[in-house]
Amino acid sequence: MNFWRRHKERKAWKRKVKSVVDHCRNWVEYKSERANYQQKPSETLERGTGDCEDFAALFWYELKQQSLFDDAAIFYGFDHKYKGGHAILQIKLGKDELWICCNRGVMTRMPRFDAEAVRSDYVLSMWLDAA
Repeated sequence: MNFWRRHKERKAWKRKVKSVVDHCRNWVEYKSERANYQQKPSETLERGTGDCEDFAALFWYELKQQSLFDDAAIFYGFDHKYKGGHAILQIKLGKDELWICCNRGVMTRMPRFDAEAVRSDYVLSMWLDAA
């Protein structure tokens, strides 16, 4: 595959991912919660609110429905910029394309973030199949 074709395909993929994430962010309002309860994507859509973990699971579910990634994982950890716990979704396409999706938007590189735990695509598939 030539360079220009790959470049064009990557741009189209990025537009699709950003469109899905933006749609979810417009549909669901961020709401911090004290209890550490992770909603299923269907619950997040039904309630119209969710925290960062709920957004990460919702992004995973919606992007998976459209086959927009090869692998994904939810990272939980400490976000140095915002001085608190945070969850993000990292998606991978091919060998070298990594994107971070969170309730704050889409990033092309990992923020300053100490990840403490990971939920892989396989675990998410099993847990969220009932979503």
